[in-house]
Amino acid sequence: MTKIFVQTHLTGYDELADELHDLLIRAVRPVEQVTGLPVPDKVEIALVSADDLGTAYGAFIRRRIGRDIEGLVLTRSQQARIPRVGFAASHTKRIFGVHDEPCLIDNGVGHVRTLLVPDSLLLRGVNTADLRCDQMVRVLTRHAQAAASGGEIVPAGGWPYPLRLGKDFVAQLSAGHVDWTSRKATDLVLARPAVREPSRKPRIPLLRKAVMGVDPLLERPARNRARTFVERTIDAVGQTAFNRVWADRDLIPTRAEMQRPALWAKRLSA
Repeated sequence: MTKIFVQTHLTGYDELADELHDLLIRAVRPVEQVTGLPVPDKVEIALVSADDLGTAYGAFIRRRIGRDIEGLVLTRSQQARIPRVGFAASHTKRIFGVHDEPCLIDNGVGHVRTLLVPDSLLLRGVNTADLRCDQMVRVLTRHAQAAASGGEIVPAGGWPYPLRLGKDFVAQLSAGHVDWTSRKATDLVLARPAVREPSRKPRIPLLRKAVMGVDPLLERPARNRARTFVERTIDAVGQTAFNRVWADRDLIPTRAEMQRPALWAKRLSA
């Protein structure tokens, strides 16, 4: 049985924490049913401030870089980049408003948790019960992905600089699978079609628009392409065969395969 923990040390968010806890408990079975992936025995969500998220994310990026460069011989210049990349990731999360997506991180020994800035729900238009349910389905799906991959499929950018979604095929696969799952599992949790339109239009911070461009995290064409890839390949090879991708990093689709899912399906069956 999955144990759900929603923690917060922020003032005034106890009611929201209780609501999210209830939604997560209700969503475990539908997510497992849709994805064919087991949700881990323990799922931990923390409601945090933007500053705390920035600090935790910067540390996460440094750990991921350490994993990615293990065994490599680095130049002095490359070694100097490691702390700068972690600092830049932390600063960006805090300052440019890119804390408005739930952030899945690990502590370096396989324990993952999702950090969520509560105020960001309103910024992104997640202001109805249906949309909060959809958000928790997405959170559980990412935890299921991470568990199935032993923590390998946790999007974290790349070395020596973080990659944007359009160039990071691990992140694309994860995001596409989350989108595909949310369209199916949320309706099962609610026992009716979810209303996916926010009650008011989400607001993108002006600083984020000016510095990083509109919608830099989602990069909609890449994300839509990834969702289509997941849908078509599952239709072609079945859920069980598709889920091999989480345990084998060599099966991460290439750019060409993401655009032509039949190529990946052919490689999978070879």
